[in-house]
Amino acid sequence: MPETFRRGKIEDFIRRLQVRKDILKKQLEQQEFQDQQQYIKGQIYAVDTILQELEAEFRTSGPYGRTMRGCRMREMKADP
Repeated sequence: MPETFRRGKIEDFIRRLQVRKDILKKQLEQQEFQDQQQYIKGQIYAVDTILQELEAEFRTSGPYGRTMRGCRMREMKADP
């Protein structure tokens, strides 16, 4: 049961990061953010790096963990 809860939290976090990345990409196309393009590109790069790290750490399948098969969370045990 705790594994399922943790897996759900990770999947939710990944989805929120994907939403943030999509918002940043849309901002790149908007005129009012022209002077901040380099900053926004850096933010996109950072979010993408975090997503890749989560995929590697938790062995998710697909781009940015659509499913959590083989999740390392199963190996974790609560401290007594």
